[in-house]
Amino acid sequence: MQKIYVKDLKEGLNVDSIFLCAHKALLFGKNNKSYINIKLIDKTGQVEARVWDKAELLTQNFEKHDYIRVLGRVVYYQDHLQLNVFEVASIDPAQIQPEDFLPRSKKEIPQMFQDLLKICREDMQNPWVRQLMLNILTDPGIESRFQIAPAAKTNHHAWVGGLLEHVLGLCQLAKLVLKQYPQINLDLVLAGMIMHDIGKIQEIDPERLFAYTDRGRLIGHLIIGVEILIRKAAEIPGFPDKILDHIEHIILSHHGRLEYGSPKRPKTLEAIVVSYLDDMDSKIQGFEDLLARDAEGDPAWIPFNQLFQRPLYKRTQLDLEESLQAEALPQAQSQPHGDKAPRDKDKNPPNKNSTNPKKPLTSNLGELLQQSLQGNSK
Repeated sequence: MQKIYVKDLKEGLNVDSIFLCAHKALLFGKNNKSYINIKLIDKTGQVEARVWDKAELLTQNFEKHDYIRVLGRVVYYQDHLQLNVFEVASIDPAQIQPEDFLPRSKKEIPQMFQDLLKICREDMQNPWVRQLMLNILTDPGIESRFQIAPAAKTNHHAWVGGLLEHVLGLCQLAKLVLKQYPQINLDLVLAGMIMHDIGKIQEIDPERLFAYTDRGRLIGHLIIGVEILIRKAAEIPGFPDKILDHIEHIILSHHGRLEYGSPKRPKTLEAIVVSYLDDMDSKIQGFEDLLARDAEGDPAWIPFNQLFQRPLYKRTQLDLEESLQAEALPQAQSQPHGDKAPRDKDKNPPNKNSTNPKKPLTSNLGELLQQSLQGNSK
């Protein structure tokens, strides 16, 4: 059996392949006949599937988050591809490669990790902060998990290596931004970027469709991150309490608002920078992810979504490209401000010897009004 990926599905294709079951529900139609609603995914995308026949029998063959072998046929339904499933059953996870079924960073994960270590070694000037961050990132219980963890379950960087990609991007962004603000401590900002979401290595299971773990549900990544920070700082004799307080504050406040889950609001410049840049990066990537998922939807608008709580316009770039294809602006309008085109009167200066009197700029309406007034005065 050859693996068929979601991206290769076409209408009319017969399918015998393995997918990861992301959603399963036994439902009843208008005719009171049962059917199974399934969402199938692999590293290339996701597709809706339906089991119309033998639903109550086949629903016993698999569960949500199972790897399942599916036999079916691709149809086109309500403007989307859908898989009509004839047979389905779970398979032993030992028979598959998890990386085939979960989205993965398009960037090289080992290289990103080395780039992050390089930032710690070369850009962090405070020896306490530098040593603590290197000790955390190279801890055997953290290093491998940090490299495969997603940054979120769905909203942004929701793929294997997403957390690392998000953190590295934030550190690179911070280095650029803080050139404009030398009064802000780069070491603390970089440490905050590395630590702000590190608790997600225990909060989200990267091998079970990014499901939340029991520990993640009970404690959450902010507290888990603080626990990791305190434990690793305790391994460095004499580690300064004040530095620990600052990094701990950044972790606990990086969501920015109490209603967003932060027990504290940012109260230092460094915490404010981490909070705002983290929000910006996650929102930009979240927008891009929504664009990709809505490729077959409305050509101009992304529907109302949970991340932004509003519909979003997606044709900005196309609007600008189309404007460049329009007819050129008149020359007088398109001239640069510093190189104005000569006006007509400059091209043809008036003849000083001309005896032609210049006519006043009047309209017919003005002449009629003048005649009427003259008539009334008689």
